[in-house]
Amino acid sequence: MSKLIGWPIKSLIAPPRLLVLFGTLCLVLPLFLWIYILRSPSDGARMSKLPGATTSQGMKIDVLAQESLLQDDDLVISVQGVPMSIWADRIWYPESWQKRWAPGETIPYRVVRQGNTLDVPVLLGRQPVAAILAENWSVLLFTVVFQLVSIFVVLQKPKEPAAQALFLWGITTGHFYAWSSFHQVYDFVNGYGFWLYAITATFLWLSTWPAGLHLALTFPTPLPLAQRRPWLVWALYPLSFGIYLIYLGISRLATPSTLEWIGQWNRGDTLVAILMFTAAVIVLLQQFRRHRSGSDRRKIQWVVYSGLFSGTMAMALYLLPEFLGLPSLGINFVGILLLPFPLAIGIAIWRYQLFDINLIIHRTLVYGALTATLAVVFFGTVALLQAVFSAVSGQRSAVSVVVSTLLIAALFSPLRRRIQHDIDRRFFRQKYDAEQAIERFAAAARQQTDLDQLSTELLAVVAETMQPESVSLWLKPQEKKR
Repeated sequence: MSKLIGWPIKSLIAPPRLLVLFGTLCLVLPLFLWIYILRSPSDGARMSKLPGATTSQGMKIDVLAQESLLQDDDLVISVQGVPMSIWADRIWYPESWQKRWAPGETIPYRVVRQGNTLDVPVLLGRQPVAAILAENWSVLLFTVVFQLVSIFVVLQKPKEPAAQALFLWGITTGHFYAWSSFHQVYDFVNGYGFWLYAITATFLWLSTWPAGLHLALTFPTPLPLAQRRPWLVWALYPLSFGIYLIYLGISRLATPSTLEWIGQWNRGDTLVAILMFTAAVIVLLQQFRRHRSGSDRRKIQWVVYSGLFSGTMAMALYLLPEFLGLPSLGINFVGILLLPFPLAIGIAIWRYQLFDINLIIHRTLVYGALTATLAVVFFGTVALLQAVFSAVSGQRSAVSVVVSTLLIAALFSPLRRRIQHDIDRRFFRQKYDAEQAIERFAAAARQQTDLDQLSTELLAVVAETMQPESVSLWLKPQEKKR
């Protein structure tokens, strides 16, 4: 029987040499990309990362260098008299790639700025490395910490499936190194940079999401499905690439030009992320239900609650305001919020004897959910009232913010009680049941007059709530009066 159980578990463990080779590849690819970037000239701008920023006419840019003559949201339609759609077609033919530009050259750009077509002489310079780091320092810090934690854990427990899955997930987050640089116009003129970025970013991005699902399937212990069919776990990686290739084929048929098609590639990345992330959440919740006590329960609590805290804060303070067009704290603050997640995963896998953090994670869960709910109510109310005021008076009003603030103040206490009640009942059932038992005993004690019956009920409540090995009750005898 041990051989029957041990063989599937062993099949979930990758050979150490393969892990080293894969990890080296994930570190070397971004390194080569950045070496190429640092040696390339720069126009002080990058392609916009917003959806729909690249069309068949051209591509919008975000300016990083202050001395550049380009401006944010400029639509670059041609370079050196050649339309950007033609440059996009040429990246498939190496013999048609333009010779290398050099810092100090002046390149004629044609852009559309606020509806006007302008010819802008762009003086090439060095890469704005400081601006790139300032714009993305927190996500880069998150990546470095995640990779260090994953390497440390796999070195401590090289034969544990969850530790290997964490290593694969952490090492592939190096896609943030590539994402922080992104494409520039020069990459379309000299196709080497385009393909080096596309291969690096796509390979790492499409590997990191199945690695996250891989971790959910094996943490804290492999699910029975993963034990019976370990090949399904490893098949997630080619499945991720297969979904992306299918999306590329379908989207190519639906877009009129190569340039617009390239602008749709990010949607394929997002599709893979949504599918894999949704599956990982479902599997992780199943793992949470399987492990109801012991060290495995405490380990999975680190992951579930730290992830919920980081995700809730990121949603409430960045993603939701950005979606509604309201001020947010920016991408750098989101990187800081994500930092507790890799740290919690590393601690949960590396340490088996964990101290009791139920109180901390309980409050984190309650107030994280409360913050997210209040943020949704606040921003939704502001947006709704602003729309009403604009329709009635034709202008915005600060009254909507005041009304939304008063509504939040009124909802805080009842929402907190309701959320705490639901969370206790769903995730802290033992605590919830204990409170219910004590409340029932208190109600019975107010009406019960028989001492023997009350003693029996008290012993039953103690046994139910505290679950001791044995319990007894001693009553002090009443002294006789003289």
